[in-house]
Amino acid sequence: MFLERLQACLHEIPEEDRRLLVVIAGHNGAGKTTIYRERISGILTGLLAEHLNPDEIEKAITLDLGEHSLQGRVRSTCS
Repeated sequence: MFLERLQACLHEIPEEDRRLLVVIAGHNGAGKTTIYRERISGILTGLLAEHLNPDEIEKAITLDLGEHSLQGRVRSTCS
């Protein structure tokens, strides 16, 4: 129901005046990425100019830093 109301409200606003910030918050493992992919992304397609996924940002940083990342140090000390 929430998504239908959101979609209806957004279409009432002229595109040049439309500003939308969607924040999905929760602890690690709460399912934020899953709920976005399965329930929200389809409705917001075309309405969001940019989508920032913290999981993807973390992966990119880890790949960029390699063994110098915090994850690399934690893995090597715990092995």
